[in-house]
Amino acid sequence: MTTIISDFKIHQPSNEVAQDEVSHWMAKVQSIATAETFDERIIKKFAVKEDRITKRSFFCRDFGNLDVMNNELFTIENNFSPNLRERSEFYQRTVDKVFNSFFEDKEDAPEEILHVSCTGYVSPSAGQKIIPKNEWSDKTGITHLYHMGCYAAMPAIKVAKGMTDKKRVDIVHTEICSNHFNVTAQSPEQTVVQTLFADGAIKYSVDPNANVGTFQGNGINVLKMKEKIIPGSEEAMTWGFGENNLEMTLHRTVPRIIKENLKNYTVELFKSAGLDYEKDKDSTIFAIHPGGPKIIEQIMGLLELTDEQVSYSNAVLKDRGNMSSATLPHVWKRIIEDKDVAKGTKIFSVAFGPGLTVAGFVGEKV
Repeated sequence: MTTIISDFKIHQPSNEVAQDEVSHWMAKVQSIATAETFDERIIKKFAVKEDRITKRSFFCRDFGNLDVMNNELFTIENNFSPNLRERSEFYQRTVDKVFNSFFEDKEDAPEEILHVSCTGYVSPSAGQKIIPKNEWSDKTGITHLYHMGCYAAMPAIKVAKGMTDKKRVDIVHTEICSNHFNVTAQSPEQTVVQTLFADGAIKYSVDPNANVGTFQGNGINVLKMKEKIIPGSEEAMTWGFGENNLEMTLHRTVPRIIKENLKNYTVELFKSAGLDYEKDKDSTIFAIHPGGPKIIEQIMGLLELTDEQVSYSNAVLKDRGNMSSATLPHVWKRIIEDKDVAKGTKIFSVAFGPGLTVAGFVGEKV
C-alpha cells in the first residue's frame, strides 16, 4: 500500500526573536528573580550562539521583551515561574487558535485528525472542539498521540498508514516548548535547553491509499519505516512533570548511544526499502531531526554525509530552532517545495526521543 504525505501548512508563531535577544532577556529576568546568585557568565558560556541558531519563534510575547514588567505569562507576580495551571491555560488558548486557523474552511473536512504534542494536554482537546464547531461530527474522527517527544511524527505517520479505510488523514503538531522553560534556572543544561528549543505548529495530510501515478502536487512517498527502542538506554533521555512545568533530562551518554546504534539501523532501513546503503547514500537527502548542531555534525561524520545532504535540517535549525515533534515536518516541507530536488529523489529521515527511541523512514519525492 502506497502512503504519501503532502499539503504542509505552517502556523507561524507571532513572536520571532533574534537568538541573542532571548539570551539578553533571560539575563534580565534572572537578574531580577535571583539577584543575589545571578551569574551572567553561565548564559554567555552555555547559550546556543547565533551562528548556529539565528532566530526562534514563540507563541508567548514575553521572550525577547526587555520590558519584563508587562509580561503575559512569565510575570513579576509569579516570579517568572508560572504554575502548571497558568501554563496549561496558555497552551489551551493558543492551540485553540491554531486549530481554528488550520481548519477555517468548514467544507474541507478530513476523515481523521491525528493531534501530536508533548507540550500540553487539555481535554477536550482543540481537535475535539473543532469537529463539532465545523459540523464534522458525522464525518471526522480524532486520535491523540501525546508525549513521545521529538520523534513523534514517525508514529503519527505509522498510525495514519494503518487507516486504510480513509482517504485523508490530517496530522497536526502543536508544540509550545517555551511553555515549559524554567527561565530562572542558572544551570548549563537548562541554559542550553532554553536557547535551543522553540515553538512550532504544522499540519499535513496523509493518503494511506495513494496512487503515485495519479498523485497531484508535491509530497513524499513513505516506502519503509522502522522504529527501535535501544536496550539499556531508558534513563538517557526523559520528559516528565516537574513542580511547575515539564522537565527534560539528557544524559551525557546520548551521543555515544546514537553513535553505537545509528549506522546499523540506517543500513537495515535502506535494505528493507530495497536499497544498498553504500551505493545509494550519496544520492539520498538526509532529513535528520536537528536536536542540536552537534547532533547533526555527529551523524554527518558517522554516516559520511556532505553538508548538502543535511542542508535542510541545518536550515530549519538555524531559522527556527528545535520545535520538538514539529521540526521534521518543517524539514520535509522545505525538501518537497525545493524545485531543485527532482522527483524520485530518495529521502532518509530519522529522529530520536525518550526510550531511547530511534524512528525513521526511507521515502522518495513524488
